[in-house]
Amino acid sequence: MLPRLLASYFDTHSVCPDYRATIERRWADLCAFARVRQRRKPLSYDLVNAWLEEIGRDLSPATIESYRRVVLALWRHAADEGWAEWPMARKIKRVRVPAPSVQCYTHDQACDLIARAAALTGRLADGTSRSDYWTAIIATAWDTGLRRSDLWRVKASQLHGDVLETISSKTGQRSYHRLYASTVKRILSLGRANGTPIFAWPHDPKTFSNHFQEICQGRGSFKWLRRSSGSYVEAAQPGAGPKHLGHANPATFYRHYDSRAVSVSSVMPPELG
Repeated sequence: MLPRLLASYFDTHSVCPDYRATIERRWADLCAFARVRQRRKPLSYDLVNAWLEEIGRDLSPATIESYRRVVLALWRHAADEGWAEWPMARKIKRVRVPAPSVQCYTHDQACDLIARAAALTGRLADGTSRSDYWTAIIATAWDTGLRRSDLWRVKASQLHGDVLETISSKTGQRSYHRLYASTVKRILSLGRANGTPIFAWPHDPKTFSNHFQEICQGRGSFKWLRRSSGSYVEAAQPGAGPKHLGHANPATFYRHYDSRAVSVSSVMPPELG
């Protein structure tokens, strides 16, 4: 059962490459723990709970809970295939995860990012101007709230005037995003041919993060742009934030993306004397 569980799971579940790698790592961690405990079957309540308790010494509650979700998903799949008994989730220790403080960029901070990106010198490995690349991708991330992985995949042929058509690598959902004229101008300045990705990154992902840290001066990360985009849309039109970011479940948006730092209502009750 163990060698074929992952293969069977991925054959029947569509997951993006990053999440697939996460599932593989966490399953490997559990199997390694089982070997240390000299247990042949990793899918047992006492073993999984002991594993979660051990890794809980070094990881955050949110990370531990994500490990728990992965194990439950694989265990349920094993049960569907007849390789294990159906798991009772209540018997697997649940970790209380405090509501996260959602951090993002304000409009002024995002404008500063554009200004610093525009001042960059030099070129990327494929010859693209660093300033042209970074101003374009930052502006597009701000307008659309797209994930970095989706921005890397979108092609020039998917730009229709001021509308960018995308297909989410995570959900497979097709969506359309309106862009400001200044963003379209920045994209066109890259001079991409129709069949090529607009934001093709010629280095490894770590280098992307390093370049962005240079721009943001260590304050935040590229994913903050997605949170900012959704938060400002939600502030302007309550209920529109989840749709803007393509969340099927609005609860995901309100828990992980909606930043009260930019979306606090200006409406207040009467002042007390």
